[in-house]
Amino acid sequence: MKINNIILFGLLATLLVACSKDFNEVTSYEGDDAFYFGSESTTVLENVGEVVSIPVVFTTKNGGSGTVSFSSSSDELTEGVDYNVLTTGPLSFDIDNDFTSSIMVELIDNEEFTGGAKPITFTLSSPSSGDVGFSGPDNLRSSTTLLVQDDDCPSRDIAGSYTTNTTGTSTDGCCPDPVTVSDVVSIVDNGDDTYTIFDWSVGLYGAWYDIYGVTPDFVAAGNLNGIVSVICDEISGSFGEPFGQNVDLNGTIDLDTGVITYTWINGFDDTATVTLTPQ
Repeated sequence: MKINNIILFGLLATLLVACSKDFNEVTSYEGDDAFYFGSESTTVLENVGEVVSIPVVFTTKNGGSGTVSFSSSSDELTEGVDYNVLTTGPLSFDIDNDFTSSIMVELIDNEEFTGGAKPITFTLSSPSSGDVGFSGPDNLRSSTTLLVQDDDCPSRDIAGSYTTNTTGTSTDGCCPDPVTVSDVVSIVDNGDDTYTIFDWSVGLYGAWYDIYGVTPDFVAAGNLNGIVSVICDEISGSFGEPFGQNVDLNGTIDLDTGVITYTWINGFDDTATVTLTPQ
């Protein structure tokens, strides 16, 4: 049951806090010196309007300083035309900068559609000590990819009313069988490049969880509103749901017909596939 799950999660959170480590407890690093990127990849919009920071980390067992060089390359973007690398190497690390540094990249919006996300690869080299990447044969994060998503692609205003068809499966004991629901939903333009779907579950939460209080009045009060963004022909969002979990929503928009198809999944692993057809 959803209510029992909420109580259980609260008890678990209490136990985790009670058992958590003292933040003053320090464990020494005993591995080899290593320089590596903070993440394997990052996706940003071409018109991000600011400089992108790509973090680099230095781990060292003796607390000393270090330097590492880097290079950038792209088969689809041209430095000086599509982007500028503002940081010059080598990168320096010591206790004063918490053994972290960053490569700063300026993106240039070309205001024309050239298609999809294009990669810029950054690679570390020539460490002053140790190695680049985590230890092991793969040297994980010795390189990273900055994916630059073209924002100048065709798009469509999705505000309006839609007839819907939704098929989903609940993990709750109340309703173990797949359910298909037909309904009508509205989508409103928020004026900030986002939209609000009035009942992102498109009737499923009402069909499943009315016994837990998801009544028509509960839905009408906005408790199942979800905010989504649209980039080109893709729709996505991440937001909370009434039982304390997060919902991830991802799908596509047919730019010719306006039909929207998306899937959503919540923290309980309830999931559904939704088709919205403009009225």
